[in-house]
Amino acid sequence: MNLKNKIKKLPKDILSIIEKSGALADEMSVSVYVVGGFVRDVLLGRPNLDVDIVVEGDGILFAENLKNILGGNLVKHIRFRTAVLSLENNLKVDIASSRSENYVSFGALPVVDKGTIRDDLFRRDFSINAMAAFINRHNFGYFLDYFKGRQDLKNKNIRVLHDLSFLEDATRMLRALRFEQRYGFRMEKHTRQLFAEAARRKMLDKISKHRVRDELILGLKEESPVKLLGRIDKLYGFSFICRGIKLTSSKKKFLKTIENTASSFCRDYPKKRALDAWLIIFIALLEGLDFKKIRKICHDFAFSKGDSRRILSFHEINKRIIKFLSRKRLKSSLVYQKFEPLSFEVIALIAAKVRSKIARKRINEYLLLHNGIALAINGSHLKELGFVPGPHFKKMLTKVLHAKIDKVVKDQEGEINFIKKHGFASQEPKLRGKFR
Repeated sequence: MNLKNKIKKLPKDILSIIEKSGALADEMSVSVYVVGGFVRDVLLGRPNLDVDIVVEGDGILFAENLKNILGGNLVKHIRFRTAVLSLENNLKVDIASSRSENYVSFGALPVVDKGTIRDDLFRRDFSINAMAAFINRHNFGYFLDYFKGRQDLKNKNIRVLHDLSFLEDATRMLRALRFEQRYGFRMEKHTRQLFAEAARRKMLDKISKHRVRDELILGLKEESPVKLLGRIDKLYGFSFICRGIKLTSSKKKFLKTIENTASSFCRDYPKKRALDAWLIIFIALLEGLDFKKIRKICHDFAFSKGDSRRILSFHEINKRIIKFLSRKRLKSSLVYQKFEPLSFEVIALIAAKVRSKIARKRINEYLLLHNGIALAINGSHLKELGFVPGPHFKKMLTKVLHAKIDKVVKDQEGEINFIKKHGFASQEPKLRGKFR
């Protein structure tokens, strides 16, 4: 079988990368292949901006030469004999020397050694990710399928390549469930039995939290993360995150509401930045845990400071702020002061939890009208009014901003008159020149 015709139908920028890589392979007298998920998606007719290349030879040297041709930014991982070349338009080329892997113990990182293309494909997670196509100019597109991956694609099966697969690398368990959801596939019978044995032995609980975090985030970025969480709950549970996490019917309903809120956020508020939807789902998953446990999760999984701050801030303030938003009388500027320090992710979560119409209205008003609001005046105008610059300028302008949010002032003239009228004696400004 040959994939030449399918490869030739790829977008021009991706096809150009492959053809130039093949030409370079001929110049260097090495055999080069596109492999893995890239070949899988070519067969499925799905877009993939990540080109995976394996070199039967020195992958690092090949990557350096390819960078000289394509440009971009090259990051090398000498220990694993791999490199990543990042190009314009979010294109990425993963380059690796063909290699074999040996696991000294279950859950440890593998020991890497030189290998053939067959060795390289055998070390992969599933048969559908263990296919390759030759891209040297002679015999371009020649298809390699040692482990019947194409047949599994046709049958919609997820199948591991050997019986120790989940034990050696338990992140494959999360990956299997992720691919199930993405493609509408299912683990075949024997793979499901191996999964059950790895789940019984709690293999996900025994490996690095950092590795679990990265795989979990990829899963939560999929189109239907709530379905994925349901499958994880059914086949394993969430002890690998925290034993206290329970996927109750009420939490499932909340997660589904969150999923819908995240997907509609950009449509409802087109001028706001896109949400980190995976983070919203993860925060909601932790609902019901005490604050100490959530803080420990952030520490153990080594989330970034920004992600940890967003996770913790919701669980710290959500009950208080929901009660606050439900008050009958509330100035818009007070809502602004509560929301302005919060991320859009936390606000979206709060919006999904509130029940009262007035609370929802206030959140909507903040996002549509008040977030990003600016004054027509600034420090220069205050100096023209005779105020001596100092820290009090920020306080003065903040009070004017709150007045604008509460519709006390409307334009530049109103803002200046507000300053004049209120005097801000408490700020003790020193007037100068003709304003004395």
